[in-house]
Amino acid sequence: MRWAAGIDIAGVPHNTNPARVINLSLGSSGACSGAFQSAINDVNAKGAMVVVATGNGGASSVNQPANCSGVIAVTAHAIDGDSADYANIGAQTLISAPGG
Repeated sequence: MRWAAGIDIAGVPHNTNPARVINLSLGSSGACSGAFQSAINDVNAKGAMVVVATGNGGASSVNQPANCSGVIAVTAHAIDGDSADYANIGAQTLISAPGG
């Protein structure tokens, strides 16, 4: 995330085309880790937005890093507008998009 936002990483060439929006479709259960939150804070400070999938376990809780502060947490909905059976939902969810 840091490199994508244009933050220099030791031993890695400078990113000359930093992203303004970073999309993550990954995650794991549990509360937002310090490592994820630190990276998101750094990226937000550079002016980049982080958009994260809430998870695909059909749970009523949101996976990390979608449950971190400073992200846009996205879940999926079905063609009828209801939550997709597989989609995680929870209080951190900000928006829903059509799912498969």
